[in-house]
Amino acid sequence: MTIKVHSPRNSCIKDCYSQRTWIWANRFDIDDAEMATNLLHSYMSWAGQTSKYWSSYGILTPGGNEGEYYFMIAEALYVGTSEEEGDYSSFENTFKEIFPKNRIFEDTKMFDTFHQKTLNQDPEPIGTVSPMVNLLSVFINQTMSTVRINCFKEIYIIIQHTDVIIYSIKKPS
Repeated sequence: MTIKVHSPRNSCIKDCYSQRTWIWANRFDIDDAEMATNLLHSYMSWAGQTSKYWSSYGILTPGGNEGEYYFMIAEALYVGTSEEEGDYSSFENTFKEIFPKNRIFEDTKMFDTFHQKTLNQDPEPIGTVSPMVNLLSVFINQTMSTVRINCFKEIYIIIQHTDVIIYSIKKPS
């Protein structure tokens, strides 16, 4: 078991943690995976360059109908306030202009303590209560690079420490 203790930066008292979740939707038969490729490349580039104060999940998953897919950046957690030095605005600055018409969900939550954040999140399942097929699921920050790939067909990705290059994504046939 790994336990990580979170402390606010600079004796922060209010809005010490901000968490964002954004979701985009498209269809493979409409865009030939262009949106997925662009978002994955941008996400991996951003995640590899952000400060140690960011952590997030990037998830590419099929939609409910044939050919649909979603790209989610979930629980993008920043430790610190907008006034502190760092890259607080880097998330919005990176993703606000990438396929904005396909973005179907945007949410930002502020928490005073990490405990408040944990009370707000869904508990992690121990079993497979409602399994979800992910094309790609990534948790990454400056100190950790972990990629879990459950392929529909083929997703090619190369990871070298935090420098990540996506060579190609092939749509499901």
